[in-house]
Amino acid sequence: MKLNINGTVYEYDLDHISVRDAMMLKTATGMNLRPFSQAIGDLDAEALVALAWLVLTRAGVKGADGQPLTLADVPDFDMLQFLQEEEPSEPEEDPTTGELNSGNGATPDSTSPAQSTTTP
Repeated sequence: MKLNINGTVYEYDLDHISVRDAMMLKTATGMNLRPFSQAIGDLDAEALVALAWLVLTRAGVKGADGQPLTLADVPDFDMLQFLQEEEPSEPEEDPTTGELNSGNGATPDSTSPAQSTTTP
């Protein structure tokens, strides 16, 4: 998932959260991972700030005093721009034919690799 904090985009995989990260989120919000995930989906401000805090901490961002970042140090950000959807990847163009390749190896002029079961 891409997270936009005032124009700087960070990536974080919410589908693979480490135990340490889950503990940081629980400390910040009091929520276990399932309710936290639901709160993110509900655009709960506390959950979004906690996620921003986690991502910024993991990126090495420090507070204004050079100390570890606190929840209060998390800059204000646009909640609706924070969670960026992954854009679907476009099929690649086949350089030999100039046509889009769906990745399955089939082209308009190819035949099925299955053997014919009809007899002459």
